[in-house]
Amino acid sequence: MLILGIDTGTAACCAAVYDTERQIFTARSEINNRLTHSVTLMPMINDMISQSDCKPEEIGLIAVCTGPGSFTGIRIGVASAKGLAVGWSIPCVGITSCEAAAYALPIRRGLICSVLDAKINRLYCALFKADGDKVIRLTDEKCLTPEEVTELLDGYETEELIITGDGAGILAEALKDTKKATVLPVWAMQQTACGVCLAAGYHEPEPPERILPVYVQLPQAQRELNARLNGKE
Repeated sequence: MLILGIDTGTAACCAAVYDTERQIFTARSEINNRLTHSVTLMPMINDMISQSDCKPEEIGLIAVCTGPGSFTGIRIGVASAKGLAVGWSIPCVGITSCEAAAYALPIRRGLICSVLDAKINRLYCALFKADGDKVIRLTDEKCLTPEEVTELLDGYETEELIITGDGAGILAEALKDTKKATVLPVWAMQQTACGVCLAAGYHEPEPPERILPVYVQLPQAQRELNARLNGKE
């Protein structure tokens, strides 16, 4: 079976096609050109599928990153995945950003801390435990300060800690010498649709209408409005 993976949770617009039988990616594409995902995503998918010599009818599942991440990006990705799934009459799978980052690791060992930069001194965070190629979720996604993530990690004893995601550098600085951890290089921490595809194999397919964005905090515009309204009280 072929899985089409979509990830629009960050500035990069990503898509990939994964062959589950051969366990290879037949195509993958990433564009980080500051254009909106609504402009780049569908042309990218069309070009990728045509260039990989696979037909839309050969795709049996669409996996999409549901967040947390860029509110606009997530909505574009989820809406596009639903539209394609309905048009092709195939099911979907929703994969959170942190789980996708964990599955993007080439080797999964010990305790995995996926952290994504949520800006304003916050990190989207979730913890996983490696079980061979599969990762077991230990926590739901949270929006925490780097210091709060270190406190969360203190509750888990492990021989090996791997930090991944585009917020890994921020967390590593907060940890300093308090906890030994493997931190991936910057180029390896970028989200891609590959992790979305690989995680999809461990989830039950669902009808497109059941795939919803995952929001851990309010959008910035809503937070600013709430702050202004609270200031008037």
